[in-house]
Amino acid sequence: MLEKLPYLLMLFPIITLHEYAHAWMAHRCGDDTAKDQGRLNLNPISHIDLFGSVILPIMNLSFGGTPLGFGKTVPVDRYQFQHPRRDDLLVALAGPAANLLLAFTVLLVATVALPVGHELLLLAEKFAQFSIFLGFFNLLPFPPMDGWTLCKTIFKLPDSLEQRVGPWWILIILVCINLPPLQFALQLSTHLILSMMRGLLSFI
Repeated sequence: MLEKLPYLLMLFPIITLHEYAHAWMAHRCGDDTAKDQGRLNLNPISHIDLFGSVILPIMNLSFGGTPLGFGKTVPVDRYQFQHPRRDDLLVALAGPAANLLLAFTVLLVATVALPVGHELLLLAEKFAQFSIFLGFFNLLPFPPMDGWTLCKTIFKLPDSLEQRVGPWWILIILVCINLPPLQFALQLSTHLILSMMRGLLSFI
């Protein structure tokens, strides 16, 4: 458990950039709802959710799991979009994309600035791995995850389905993330992307 405590601190900058990316993309697509509510900034206080960013990660950590979490849902008014279907997808993908960009940036800076085997380089790799993992975690197709928005938009699912599933989403996610097949899929995807990033950085 103790070796996973640093992940709790890593969670805050990762969540902050993830949610900021949603707000930024919504703004770029013509919706200023998040901006007007003070979400278009990199202040963690604007994006950290008491339950999703603090209580839930500590619960997961207490039961021996990874301190997975999420931030406050970024408010989006799709009626402000010029191309609603396309822009829905862009806003949903912006968060996970920010996770990948953050992971690569941290690895790049650490690789350039630190010698091989340095403790901070190893910590940077853990940070990158966790950021990638959370990016894939957010692609799970359950509300309010980004994966749900993608599925709802691509398959044109009715809002009533989300309302029926909504009250149970926490329980569904907690069960699913502890299923060995899903854990394996998340870890495998994370490992593949991390290996690709390391491969690219090996040319530096």
